[in-house]
Amino acid sequence: LTGDAVFGAEDGQRWLTCRVVDGVSGAGIAGAEVLLLAEASAPVGGELPVAMRLVADADGMVVARVDGGADGQRSWSWMCARASGYGQRMAMGSFDDPIVRLSPVASVRAEVRDWRDQPVPDVLVGFCSGCGHTPDLVHGRTDAAGRITLPGVDVHAGIADFYLVHPALDLGYLSPNYFPGRSPMVLRTGPGIAHRGVVVDPSGRP
Repeated sequence: LTGDAVFGAEDGQRWLTCRVVDGVSGAGIAGAEVLLLAEASAPVGGELPVAMRLVADADGMVVARVDGGADGQRSWSWMCARASGYGQRMAMGSFDDPIVRLSPVASVRAEVRDWRDQPVPDVLVGFCSGCGHTPDLVHGRTDAAGRITLPGVDVHAGIADFYLVHPALDLGYLSPNYFPGRSPMVLRTGPGIAHRGVVVDPSGRP
């Protein structure tokens, strides 16, 4: 396999052909997912905007037609490969290599604290590895002690941002330096400011 993971055929079709492998051993990862993700001008926290979901075979191979003529195809802008026990791999448009290497990672433990350094329970924590138009690859809510465990997060990826949703907190994208260990990663942001209004549809109706 050479070149980009997505190539155009002479008849105008576009095909995704890649092999998802363990970045250490090089072995194919059976059942790995390749997600084609859509962008949205107003993404919803806690939702993953999946346009197409593809699953690798026993050798880690994924082959699928991804142009507008494909069954169930919707527009997409980003590509994500992921598998249980590994960190994600994100790319805009297409992976630049059809051999997609995933790094084995442990789950990331985090703790959300406010500007007074107090733990905050029931915070929606989202992890983004694309841009602000492609929010959650992983998400969850903090427990009563303000703690959360997020699986499959590669905090050393080119883009690795966390955001927090809670009435008392500022949203803020956070990109902390972190190396897995005994202590949880601390996510700290400022106070939130409440905004009140009416949500309307494109025609102005509430």
